[in-house]
Amino acid sequence: MTAIDRGRDAGSWRSLLLLFALALALFSTLRWQPVPWLKAQIEAAAARQHVKLSFADLGVSGLSLVLHDVSLRAERMRYPLRVQGIAIAPAWSALWSGEPAVRLALFQDGLHAGASIVKKDGMLWIRDLAVQGEAAAVQAWWPGGGPMLDLAGRFSLAGALELEAGSGRPLDGSLELVWKQAGVKPGGMLLELGDYNAHLQSGETPGVWTWEVQGGEALVIRASGRLHVTSPDPERWLLSGRAGIQGGDAGMTTMLGGDTIGIVLSGSLLHPQWRRMN
Repeated sequence: MTAIDRGRDAGSWRSLLLLFALALALFSTLRWQPVPWLKAQIEAAAARQHVKLSFADLGVSGLSLVLHDVSLRAERMRYPLRVQGIAIAPAWSALWSGEPAVRLALFQDGLHAGASIVKKDGMLWIRDLAVQGEAAAVQAWWPGGGPMLDLAGRFSLAGALELEAGSGRPLDGSLELVWKQAGVKPGGMLLELGDYNAHLQSGETPGVWTWEVQGGEALVIRASGRLHVTSPDPERWLLSGRAGIQGGDAGMTTMLGGDTIGIVLSGSLLHPQWRRMN
């Protein structure tokens, strides 16, 4: 857990939010302009948002703007966000209702992400969010390389979010994460764990979200709790909950000492703390 904590960074969340906001502004104003002029205007638009944006090439494919080899870094980000490609196109489902919207797609080795972005009444709506890829590819996005143990399996993330456009604080929404054929590779040897599902949902009380994690075969996990999102900074999102961990086969049961391990979770999302209940 300690190694994973070190791998997480609030910068990734902020960088994706900025990317969504920039994409909406850029497509709405620049999509019909000549390519050389576009490149200069995109960099200038990013600079006005205090974002350092660079890319190797820019193309226009149909109604889409395509940026290649992109690097994005905002204030207070310790590491830049780098992706191989970003495509920006109209989100027709929202445009039919008169809302300015774009469809944003990100491409990276082993990863693909897409969402429809709508900015309205001081809010940023992220709809039809879908991320798919190899679990190992996620580590390239984590500062410092992420967990010490290499990850295995495939994951998918789906959902929708409503954010404050200025600060990026999530106000409403839900996310569903599925990790299939999950595993870790200590010393290069694959240790298969099973399939896991995680769910995050906003609640009736403003700023209070509920979360749940369950699944596993070799390592069975049942966990749930709350996440208090009262600030734009994920460093300040307070975490609470309980988890039960149990071996699903003889080898894992022996490693865990034979009993179900109860854990109480606290701290923040990016710096969680835990203690054993028994």
